[in-house]
Amino acid sequence: MSSQNLIELYLDAKIELDKIADWFRANKLTLNISKTKYILFRDKSQYVDFSGLNLSIENEEIERIGEDCKENFFKFVGVHLDEHLTWQYHINHVRGKAASANYALSKLRNLLPMNVKYTIYNSLFRSHIEFNILCWGRSQYKDIHKITTLQKCAVRYIANLKYNSHTGIYFKKLNILKFNDLVKLNQANFMYRYVYNKLPSSFDNFFDKLNNFNRSLSFVLPKINKNEHKLLPSFALIKTWNDVSLDLKRKKSLNSFKKHFSSALS
Repeated sequence: MSSQNLIELYLDAKIELDKIADWFRANKLTLNISKTKYILFRDKSQYVDFSGLNLSIENEEIERIGEDCKENFFKFVGVHLDEHLTWQYHINHVRGKAASANYALSKLRNLLPMNVKYTIYNSLFRSHIEFNILCWGRSQYKDIHKITTLQKCAVRYIANLKYNSHTGIYFKKLNILKFNDLVKLNQANFMYRYVYNKLPSSFDNFFDKLNNFNRSLSFVLPKINKNEHKLLPSFALIKTWNDVSLDLKRKKSLNSFKKHFSSALS
């Protein structure tokens, strides 16, 4: 739910919660209210006085998630969401997973051949940093660069290099995309699926087509008031896609598109 008016937003939420409670009663189901939480997403600069603002189901108050609350983030389908969408909790979680993968690689660097370590990297490292990267990959959270540092360490372990060796050439040799290139690849893959109607119907007409869409397969870039908003998926997805060559956009399969787009990045 969303609204420009906070009071109206809470009133609307209360109405919907009453409907949910009625539905549960009608279907003879029980809702565990102690495990029910809510979160108010908003800009970090926007101050909200929460005194007097609360939500409840059948007179039992629902706990809010936020910086000044008992819980600072909410885990939804493996993604850690905070009220300002800074992604700091999710990024810290990914860093922990990546560090664990690096520990495993460090112990195996002298025991296994390079191709096996590469497989371990894809299984234990890339799978975690690539999960939902469309949303958090362009975050401005100050520690996101540490994931790039961990990725360089992983490459050194795979190639059995010294701790301070340059890794640029080995990213290409191992066919490993750098973190920022992984973001671009996932953005482009998403847009390819969108253009060729391979996404759920909820995404239909999500972006505005250019007048010459049939010739360019490009979309209208939304107007942005702040530079940091250029990092949002609604802008970054279109920007990445519009920069793709028309030949690539017209590839007949997603696998072919991914292969050629990855080659262009490496």
